[in-house]
Amino acid sequence: MKRSPEDEQLFNSLIDQINQLQETIAQLNEQIKNLNRRSFGTSSEKTRAGQTSIFDDDSFIKAETTAEKTDEIIVKTHTRKKHNHQTKFIGEVEKKKVVTDLNDSEKQCFNCQHKLKKVGTRLDHIETELIPAKLEIVEYYTTTYKCDNCEDEDDHVRFTSSQAPKPAIQSQFTSASSIAWLLHQKFELSIPLYRQEKEWRSYELDVDRKTLANWQIKATQMYLSPIYECMKSELLTQSYLHADETPYQILRRSDGRAATSESRMWVFTSREGAEHPIIIFHSALTRKQEVVEKFLQGYTGTLLTDGYTAYRNLPVKHAVCYAHLRRKFRDANATPGLAAIGVDYCNQLFILEHEFKNLTADERSKERQEKSAPILKKFWDWVETLSAMKGNLKTVIDYARNLKDELSLFLQDGNIALSNNIAERAIRLITVGRKNWNFSTSEAGATSNAVIYSLVQTAKENGLNVYKYLQKILRELPSLRFVQHSELLEAYLPWSKTIQATCR
Repeated sequence: MKRSPEDEQLFNSLIDQINQLQETIAQLNEQIKNLNRRSFGTSSEKTRAGQTSIFDDDSFIKAETTAEKTDEIIVKTHTRKKHNHQTKFIGEVEKKKVVTDLNDSEKQCFNCQHKLKKVGTRLDHIETELIPAKLEIVEYYTTTYKCDNCEDEDDHVRFTSSQAPKPAIQSQFTSASSIAWLLHQKFELSIPLYRQEKEWRSYELDVDRKTLANWQIKATQMYLSPIYECMKSELLTQSYLHADETPYQILRRSDGRAATSESRMWVFTSREGAEHPIIIFHSALTRKQEVVEKFLQGYTGTLLTDGYTAYRNLPVKHAVCYAHLRRKFRDANATPGLAAIGVDYCNQLFILEHEFKNLTADERSKERQEKSAPILKKFWDWVETLSAMKGNLKTVIDYARNLKDELSLFLQDGNIALSNNIAERAIRLITVGRKNWNFSTSEAGATSNAVIYSLVQTAKENGLNVYKYLQKILRELPSLRFVQHSELLEAYLPWSKTIQATCR
């Protein structure tokens, strides 16, 4: 029976709908597999020891098998590396010597009652004693003097008084040390303020989380933000930067949007091995390109990112992370197939980068041209054969094609890293903190968090004791006229000789 034109059109329309639904079902099945793999599978992106290239390239197999041997414990379902952790002191710890002695009655020989003669001491055992923190009320008094001679001669009394150190914040309940401890606990140990309330009460101080938050914000605005701005200025003089961002919730927003709207916490970092390692966090209400443009205003160096569109069309050399590309290939298909080929190409590049790790930038660039460039050419040739792809794999292939220049930039400069892991590690700190305190109530609070995270992580990257560093800033800056003389702040940057000598 011949169909009418109307029936034929309806039939074709239904066929198209069926095809679209089948494609949607396939994509959803891929997403379910990916979610199951993320929830129940391994989270590591490293190639397992002994895993070879799907192309059976002997040179890459050899590179894999030269890894240092490790002891392994074999269990029923998987292999786990054995970790022999040795408990040890990682810094200088004060030592106290306790010598036990006999009492006078025991210093006589139990046999002949003659007086015993001391012959020496020996070490019996060692303990590590914990001394809990405690609060101490410190009252500062100034002393005043007058000149009796002037008073006798001209009846004019002249007084001179000593100067007390200026407090970080005008409150009898806090100090540089207590604020530094508050910040150390929240931003280095990820302990939220509501849990710190209980600890302060155990020290006999009844203080609520709102007051603690106010101390944090005041300390940021008065003393920590100027240090942050100096660090940011130094960062933007460096030739190579990394960037990333993550969602971050702010309840009271100035743009009128709902509290459930996603804000963003951005991070910009130095490259691995930088002379002055710096990590700068930046809070913003949006994920738009204008945020990056404003932050990087005037910067023309190299920026390594995950390829997000906000980083494109900036006046910088834009490089893109291969770890991110590899992750996209892995997420494109949970079963072996074409996506596995893309993963393998990325793995080959990372294996070579491990070989180049200890080379100079010039040497690394030369090796990349000789060894990495041919692999990358094969990768792009393979990408061009995938013209009729659908689903998640098509999305990854389109992503790679659109960023071909950015993904190839590392061949031109040995200083450009292959991955953006340094920025991703930094941004992970925000996700840990976010799990503990969930959100910032105000934009001022979010900005304060960004500033303090920046100081804490930059201090750690420069080998400092974070608590000592924050305490020194909060103890000394109140007495300095750094607003009028900003050059004074240079002595408080994490890499300065003064800070390195006193805060490690």
